[in-house]
Amino acid sequence: MKNLINIARGAKQASYELGLISSKVKNKALLAMAKALEVKAGSILAGNKKDLAAAKGLSPALVDRLALNKDRIRSMALSLRAIVSLKDPVGQIISSWERPNGLRIQKVRVPIGVTAIIYESRPNVTSDCIGLCLKSGNACILKGGKEAINTNRAVYRILSSAAVKNGIPSGVINFIDSTRREAVLSLLSLSDYNDLVIPRGGEGLIRFVQDN
Repeated sequence: MKNLINIARGAKQASYELGLISSKVKNKALLAMAKALEVKAGSILAGNKKDLAAAKGLSPALVDRLALNKDRIRSMALSLRAIVSLKDPVGQIISSWERPNGLRIQKVRVPIGVTAIIYESRPNVTSDCIGLCLKSGNACILKGGKEAINTNRAVYRILSSAAVKNGIPSGVINFIDSTRREAVLSLLSLSDYNDLVIPRGGEGLIRFVQDN
């Protein structure tokens, strides 16, 4: 729990720094991250092989969602490049008006802060969530399902390393490297640091997050 608090505290601080980073720097980092996925596909596939070996008892559909190959990793990289083409929401003026006394008021988009995302078997969710949070100026704390722990760990390490090397503050991208259910409960308890929690998965996961 103590380590998780340190992760969340670091993410909070990093979110303030990320909110001031330009679109140019974020886009450069995203492109580098996409390239890193392709260059280091071997380490992702090695982790995925371990997860598939431990996937006995899972349904064929779940195994298919878990399985990666070079084409699927290439698709993950393409998704990151697609995020680069999205308009940066940070700083967008939603609306503006002028008061009778001449005071001009604007509604301006700002980052949420720290987004915790709890999800299940698809490893591509790891890269998609990292990319979207980065583009929108939000630090993230990711907690994937135990069935994809080795794959998600490899994807996280590759993307976080590439991001930091290209100007993104350390602490923006975080991954809970635990398969214990208690880790989810601990993450949900950190409301002093988490500004938003997103459950991505089945009805059971969504209800668990709502209840806790």
